[in-house]
Amino acid sequence: MFVAGGWVALTRLPFRRYHLLNGLWRANWPLLKQLTILGLPISATYLLEYSLFGFAAVMMGWISTTALVGHQIALQVAAIVFMVPLGISLAATVRVGHAAGRRDLVGARRAGLAAIFLGVAFMAAMALLTAIFRREIPLLFLGGGADERTVALTASLLVLGATFFIADGVQTIAIGALRGINDTRIPLLFSVISFWAIGFTAAYVLAFNLGMGAQGVWVALSLSVIVYGALLISRLLILLHRPDLPIFAAPQPT
Repeated sequence: MFVAGGWVALTRLPFRRYHLLNGLWRANWPLLKQLTILGLPISATYLLEYSLFGFAAVMMGWISTTALVGHQIALQVAAIVFMVPLGISLAATVRVGHAAGRRDLVGARRAGLAAIFLGVAFMAAMALLTAIFRREIPLLFLGGGADERTVALTASLLVLGATFFIADGVQTIAIGALRGINDTRIPLLFSVISFWAIGFTAAYVLAFNLGMGAQGVWVALSLSVIVYGALLISRLLILLHRPDLPIFAAPQPT
């Protein structure tokens, strides 16, 4: 993939006009510093989010083999449908970034909100379909002779995952739009609150202290992404109504 992407970037229009390998051995330290400042919070955010889901799988193993099987099936379905809002999120970063480059606050707001509405519509449809076919989906993984307890548990997790699907789609699109205006550090703080302070704690308490088992873990996952999505959308709406932001302000004459 790297070789194919490099070939396209170096030989095909419109990319080859940028001469990507020119000055390869001359480090642009100010640019590298800027990329690091923007990129490290993004990587840390992914680490926090993925560690929560990894810990959820560990807790499912503590509960039972059936819980682990049901969780993995439900999570695989969530991962498949998540690919569409992830693509929309990447597009939102580009569209919002282009508008910010033009210092077009209205255009950036329109691009961000359009992406969120598109993601909500798609994920709501996927959540509805998943809820309707909640008993048929596990059989795609387990076959016709599947244990009824596993099918029933997986079906219940898929229904609980309906809110998770929508919230997860919203949060990934909102964070993509925020990255279009170079906002990465505050979303990292939001991820600490949502995934560590709320997600980890709620998953353990609901699953074991309150005896909700696998369903408790999924309630905690849904709660964490709902809080995270709400915080991100609130910040996005605030920032996209502030013409005084440096990224939208007109450059000062030199």
